Amino acid sequence: MSYLPSELYAALTMLGDDYISKIPQELWGCICEMRSTHVFVIDGNKPLDEQGLSEDAVAMIALLKLNYWCETEDEKTELLNLLYTNEEKLKERVASAANTRELMKIIKTHKADNN
Repeated sequence: MSYLPSELYAALTMLGDDYISKIPQELWGCICEMRSTHVFVIDGNKPLDEQGLSEDAVAMIALLKLNYWCETEDEKTELLNLLYTNEEKLKERVASAANTRELMKIIKTHKADNN
């Protein structure tokens, strides 16, 4: 079972109406409708990257930021550059793995860093 809609609902609710109002109502309705009974608690005193969200939830929030919350092209470019840099760093780490065990360790660390 995917908790992604529940994670997104919790994160967006914590961010507030200013953010929610900028995404299409149809998308917000789907998130609300598809969320499970599992309740995610988001601490408003901590940054989202410290909330233990899944990698998929973080990716969706980045996509929402790119498509709906960036107010300038410079802001979009900066976010895209950050995403590209992070992807390149991960590719370099994966390519440097000498064996399967090392590769699995890199993947596990990457997942832990993003959760």
